[in-house]
Amino acid sequence: MKAKEIFERYRSGGADFVQKIAKSGVSETLHLDFKEWKKDIKDDLSYFGKALSGFANAEGGLLVWGVECRRIGTDEPDVTQQATPISGLSAFANILEARTDEFIQPGISGVVHVKLELDPLSDTGFLLTYIPRAEGPPQMCIAKNHRGFYCRMGSRTKPMEHYQIADRFRERPQPRLEVFLVGGREEIATNKTGTQQVDVCVSNTGAGVAKDVAVALLTFARLEKHSSVQRKLNVFPIAGDLTWKTFALAPEEILYPGSFAKLAYFTRDFALEPQSGPTYATINVEYHAFCDGATQSGTFSIESSDIISKEGKFQR
Repeated sequence: MKAKEIFERYRSGGADFVQKIAKSGVSETLHLDFKEWKKDIKDDLSYFGKALSGFANAEGGLLVWGVECRRIGTDEPDVTQQATPISGLSAFANILEARTDEFIQPGISGVVHVKLELDPLSDTGFLLTYIPRAEGPPQMCIAKNHRGFYCRMGSRTKPMEHYQIADRFRERPQPRLEVFLVGGREEIATNKTGTQQVDVCVSNTGAGVAKDVAVALLTFARLEKHSSVQRKLNVFPIAGDLTWKTFALAPEEILYPGSFAKLAYFTRDFALEPQSGPTYATINVEYHAFCDGATQSGTFSIESSDIISKEGKFQR
């Protein structure tokens, strides 16, 4: 499970979920770290700087504040022992939010702090800190007691070796592709059925420029290319009558960081329910996205509520 998926799982689970995790002996991992709250803000901030560097220089991760974690055996990872809820949760969250940039250089964007309240009246609970992977040069912790370059390795945050630091400085910023869907206007065909056009889009969420962008989709509907797509590559069959369709942007079209493009679209049927409105069947979509310098593969599910949301957009 990736760092962002872990973060979303804990956020949706809330404080009760964290309390359950705290009692269950859950191990720390490459993407997950727990920190006991000891009412020592200096220690917390120093640890925070080290975690920022470690996760940012690896694959990103989630830091859960307010859970005691301890190693049972010499070669074993730390496992959760008990919850240590934070009192003055709002003030603690505000301090981390305001001082995130003080403990890391050159700095990263996308760090998110989320409060999980046990009791809003007493302002107690847990804090989730999501730290994304940083593109480009390595991130240095400049906290007083942990000054240096760190990287998350397994369930530990360790100082980076010289060759690791050198390799990161030589790296150029990399693109990162994400595939998502945008739902269009619904058209009612009869009093019981209707259709909706859904666009298949690709975005560049990385720090580098994406060239020669293409996306291969395991065919689940009648896919048509958008006008921005210069060519539709060959369709090749796999597993009997299942096929992959590959759509590519024109060679001169570049996806800059933060931009997106429409590749293809399909029309989706729905049934009209008297009480609940349009109802769609769930569809699982497998894809491969690739460009010069990056590849991304995965599967996402399209639920009924995703396609017909008011925003008209579903993203993995």
